[in-house]
Amino acid sequence: VEVYLSSDCEDEAYNPLSYWNANNKQFPTLSNMARTFLAVPASSAPTERAFSSGRYIQDYTRNQLNPNTLQSLICLKNWLSEKLIDQAVRDPTRPGIRSDIPGSSGSGSQP
Repeated sequence: VEVYLSSDCEDEAYNPLSYWNANNKQFPTLSNMARTFLAVPASSAPTERAFSSGRYIQDYTRNQLNPNTLQSLICLKNWLSEKLIDQAVRDPTRPGIRSDIPGSSGSGSQP
């Protein structure tokens, strides 16, 4: 992620899907995550699964979630199920997991 964030920005007119296709080998995980986020589904099944997943995240007890927070939670749940992000995200308090959050007490070495 740090290499991607430090790379040069592309022109605004550049197609993001083309960028991630071209950089798939350099950033395989980010590329897969971007494609799941940017791609238009060929059928309604993925959309229906997303709404179903959202129903379990935003229920009667958590009905005040901000729409951006809800979208983020659905994406994270999808990426975890597809193993696009590390298991450490599920429990960042585990020993040995490095914390990137300023002011947190996470310890351990960087992966």
